[in-house]
Amino acid sequence: MRQSDSIREGRNVVLEALRQQIPVERLFVQEGRLSGNLETVVREAKKQKIDISKIKCDKCKEKNMYNS
Repeated sequence: MRQSDSIREGRNVVLEALRQQIPVERLFVQEGRLSGNLETVVREAKKQKIDISKIKCDKCKEKNMYNS
């Protein structure tokens, strides 16, 4: 499987993956106040004991998270 095949991006896509029990290694969440279904995503990730990394918005722009 290529790395790009294993990346899920977007709160709805990630939430659906979590609900379907698709394996997730780590969740990247922008620092700040969580709202709406992003709270649900984080809560579900915590239930499944998934690592959650909070990152600053400028860090997202500086570093391409998908090529690390």
